[in-house]
Amino acid sequence: MSESPGARFENMGRRWEETSFETPADPSRLLAATLYLWIRSSGARKEGVSDRLREYVAALWGVLDKKWPGWHESQFDDTTAAACAESVTGGRI
Repeated sequence: MSESPGARFENMGRRWEETSFETPADPSRLLAATLYLWIRSSGARKEGVSDRLREYVAALWGVLDKKWPGWHESQFDDTTAAACAESVTGGRI
């Protein structure tokens, strides 16, 4: 059986904690948006979401907000999506 999305995301938060909360200087906008949506999903409500994962998501958003103010509001704008150059599978376009 494969790992659930919640378990994968919790592992990301655990690895972040293991690196002394070192947040990437240029985090993936797609990953940040995915995690943000996950922690608010019905699946997350069923599985539970750790404070660590919520803090990791907040840290990613904090870096992105400083680098690209308003990035989340224009996430699906064609220009922004092209600038982001990420596909929905997480690979580079």
